[in-house]
Amino acid sequence: MLHGGYRQSKHRTLNGILRFDLDLSEYVKGLSTSVQANLNAYDRNMKSYVVHNTWYVFQSGSSDNKFVPGPIDFTKTAAHGLSAKYPNIKEDVGLTSSYQFNWFVNYEREFGDHSVSAVAVYEQAEDNGKWLYGQAENLLSTNIDQIFNASGEPERRYFTGGESESASASYIGRVNYSFASKYIAEFSFRYDGNYRFAPEDRWGFFPSFSAGWRLSEENFMKDMDWLTNLKLRGSYGTTGSLENIHGNSIAPWQWTNYYDKTSGFIFGTSYQDGLEPGTMPNPNITWSTVSNWNLGLEYGLFDNKLTGEFDIWGKNISDILGPRQGSTPTTLGANLPWENYAERKWNGFEISATYKNKIGELAYEVYANMGYAIDEWVVYDEPVSYTDGTYKDNWRSRIGKPNARVYGLISEGIIRTQEQLDAIPDGYKVYGRDPQIGTILFRDIRGDNYSEGPDGKIDNNDMTYLSDNGAPRINYGFGTNLNWKGISVNAHFQGVGAYDRPVATRNSGGGGVFQVDRPYFELWADNYWTPENPDAKYPRIGGNWMQPEFGGGPSSFWLRNGAYVRLKNLNIGYTLPNSWFERIGLSDIQLFVNGTNLFVISEFKEHDPEQATLDSYPLMKTFTGGVSINF
Repeated sequence: MLHGGYRQSKHRTLNGILRFDLDLSEYVKGLSTSVQANLNAYDRNMKSYVVHNTWYVFQSGSSDNKFVPGPIDFTKTAAHGLSAKYPNIKEDVGLTSSYQFNWFVNYEREFGDHSVSAVAVYEQAEDNGKWLYGQAENLLSTNIDQIFNASGEPERRYFTGGESESASASYIGRVNYSFASKYIAEFSFRYDGNYRFAPEDRWGFFPSFSAGWRLSEENFMKDMDWLTNLKLRGSYGTTGSLENIHGNSIAPWQWTNYYDKTSGFIFGTSYQDGLEPGTMPNPNITWSTVSNWNLGLEYGLFDNKLTGEFDIWGKNISDILGPRQGSTPTTLGANLPWENYAERKWNGFEISATYKNKIGELAYEVYANMGYAIDEWVVYDEPVSYTDGTYKDNWRSRIGKPNARVYGLISEGIIRTQEQLDAIPDGYKVYGRDPQIGTILFRDIRGDNYSEGPDGKIDNNDMTYLSDNGAPRINYGFGTNLNWKGISVNAHFQGVGAYDRPVATRNSGGGGVFQVDRPYFELWADNYWTPENPDAKYPRIGGNWMQPEFGGGPSSFWLRNGAYVRLKNLNIGYTLPNSWFERIGLSDIQLFVNGTNLFVISEFKEHDPEQATLDSYPLMKTFTGGVSINF
């Protein structure tokens, strides 16, 4: 006899790799070829057996705290069906397979001071998938977990499924030339084809170039004994992108006519399924082009005790696929297709330095690196503004602004006293509600249709961009490696800067913490507004779902400096002297302890600054110890 329900999943995975290498230098010196094939298959079979389990309804045992349990009332029960109206059995099957085939031809030769290498690659890939889902309801008996045990009525049985396939191919080439290890040049290309585009626009050619100059190898630099290595390098390259304006993969078949299944209709006494035309086709949809450039310098000083790099770089994506703001007459019965028109760019720099030396038996290394990056939209089709006829130079425009910005209301703090509440002008409303003591007061900056100037009420017209640093602009790291008489210490610190982030929960979207009937965490139990605690950090508890004055929704009240520095990894080891164990055939034995995420320094206090939301899975500290033995 079966008691309760269950959910059972079975998975089968196959990963196969076959490679064949052939040296052809007997026929052409420096020539070789290889073939590699990867095959992947994955099957998933999920079955769930859902019955309605019964339990006794919770009874509160305290008038002061409704969460204190009271005695069980055996006359009050409820049934939980896992959101199912009827007991049921579900079968969910997924079958996927893919392969990738690569053929490489390699050539590498040296002719005196000249060095040449080249590689040509053909790549082909394909993915296939199928999924089937069935559900049968209203079991005849809860003792048999099979679909035949369910009702045979059509409305109690449901079945659906689908198939998918994709394919791509590429021709790839690279040629590298070096003279006397001083002058280095490289040319490469990709010629990519993808099924998402019409045959005449399916292929894209994406070339790349790079060059390097080792100045330290020049005769005029030989007298600089302190200069061990100095290299200048630069590159420009392009690749194809399949991302659309929202950062998602381009949907297939937009270049041709297709139909979607839609709601049906009654004809006579029969129900007929419905079909509707898909998006108006655009046969010219094609690749977006990602262009990258880089100028860099590498150096090594004092016999390479001090080494480092400095780079400035830029990235541009053009012809991004996205919707236009134009419209068509309703008599057309179709929307405009997406077009390759948008453009976005990034600029930044990276710098790093490492110093290695030795003092007696102490060998040490210290290093640091930092990168800065900023992005902006260059071309983005925007709607007409209600206020000035255009988004250009309007606060809502994306043009010239980064993609990650923080959006919300401007907070004026908590209304802490009756005097502050009485000072609010008559008629002031928050989404149609009167302000209350203990809630957040917001700045009234706009009226209807985003017209500038206060209108005596708070609504979505008062939302604005609070920060352009919605993603970290600065990333950095530093650390040290120490070795002394078999003792090693490795410490790495990591951090970010120029970053503003809101305190948020998973259900609050862009920010905010809503406390409907109790503090969100006991950490805040004594830190929310009450008449006895008017100076609390957080607003009062109450209101309905996600009301912003009670903390729900994004606002500057929840905006924090998200910068931090963290001890990301610390490893301490001790290598035992070889004389202790070399007679038994061991080369070395090391004892070690390791810790990750040991501490963080940040102004962001509500939760770990790397944690996604207040109620998401926290970043874990780990501690490891062990012995490493090499024979």
